[in-house]
Amino acid sequence: NLMVGVKTLAAKSKNFAISAGLEAYFPTSFTDDQNRLQQIIKYRRDFQMYLYKAATVSPYLSAGAWEGTFSIQGAVGTASIFNADHFEGQDFEFRINYHAAAGLDVPMVGSPIVYCEFDGYSITTYDGEGGGTDLFLTPGIRFGKKYSPGFSAQLPVYGPTKDIADADFVFDFQLRF
Repeated sequence: NLMVGVKTLAAKSKNFAISAGLEAYFPTSFTDDQNRLQQIIKYRRDFQMYLYKAATVSPYLSAGAWEGTFSIQGAVGTASIFNADHFEGQDFEFRINYHAAAGLDVPMVGSPIVYCEFDGYSITTYDGEGGGTDLFLTPGIRFGKKYSPGFSAQLPVYGPTKDIADADFVFDFQLRF
């Protein structure tokens, strides 16, 4: 599915910032009759990205603080997932997302940031086996400020995803403007 997001800075000081954002996922995924999407959905952290015919609206608040090369960040948000019957048969799913991270800017060429995140979510409408909460520990490294490639290892520490995978590796690229 296609995800589009906006974020605005609500308040900022020399060492602190608060922002709010909204992400929307539009139903663009397709089914190939091979049950591939159903396998991806079992790893539920980003299941709204792969849920066939579903649309999601996800508002969030985030805050960060920094001093010198050290930074911390926290976020909380929700996701309202409509037309979600391909997940567990219900048309609507609701989840709460939470996030905390600590980072260290390394003062050298490439502006690397070494970080560790703690992420989780709870699906409040989940009726299936294994529970509706997953927690992840994600250490990683990111380079650059405006153009920013990153790599991390995502380790499930609690929940049904822990039974499916020991680790997941994330490669991404962010553009900031």
